Amino acid sequence: MELHDVQLEGNQDEIDKVLTTPGTVAVATSDLARYAAFSLCLNNLARPMGSKLDWITGASVAENFNNAISRMSGDWIWIMGDDHIFAPDTLLRLLQFMYHNNYDMVVPLCAYRKPPFSTVMFQGDVPDKQGFYIPTNWVDLPIDAPAYRPWAVGSAGLLIRKRVIQAMKYPWFEVGQERSDALCEDIHFCRKARALGFDLIASLEIKIGHIAQCVVWPQLKNDKWGVEFDFGNNVKFFAPGTAAPSEVNK
Repeated sequence: MELHDVQLEGNQDEIDKVLTTPGTVAVATSDLARYAAFSLCLNNLARPMGSKLDWITGASVAENFNNAISRMSGDWIWIMGDDHIFAPDTLLRLLQFMYHNNYDMVVPLCAYRKPPFSTVMFQGDVPDKQGFYIPTNWVDLPIDAPAYRPWAVGSAGLLIRKRVIQAMKYPWFEVGQERSDALCEDIHFCRKARALGFDLIASLEIKIGHIAQCVVWPQLKNDKWGVEFDFGNNVKFFAPGTAAPSEVNK
């Protein structure tokens, strides 16, 4: 998508800042892209003028993200893996959300690609009986608010301002520092950033899908948050969030 095709709402000075403030889109994978749908989304992604794409392969996710951050350019870095699907204006809308509110880190709403298909956000520094941090449940999300403040998130479309990176020390992402094996490098990054006083906000209006055997999308229907499973050819079904994740994970 070309920048002139994007329709952003709001103050024109704010829109101009979004369109002209460059940064880095960083994709970390163990190999080349596994999903053609992701490559198509990336090719169609509208990016501010002067922004660069950095696709890092061959190492761990944490090391790939660290490599991308060490050579980032511009005022922000947007990080993710290669198993997502998103609209062409997703990045620009996230940037507008971030700059309008002067947030430090923002993330789109995303669902896990595996059961129990909870959010990719975490409630707080209390692991469950198996030692995993507890994901935020769909029923805990507000239905009438544009944003939510999680304790930590996965790196699915996490948008980070340069001032956060500059305040932290290498390595920004590292494993072995958390009690959970699941998304431990992402959780530890969020912990360190929050300890320095930076805020972390999830948009409930900007969403990305997670690719599995189908595409798993966050969805709000009939005043209930849940996930929509999109199998293509207009075959979809919606599952509202019900059980608390602490019960599901036992």
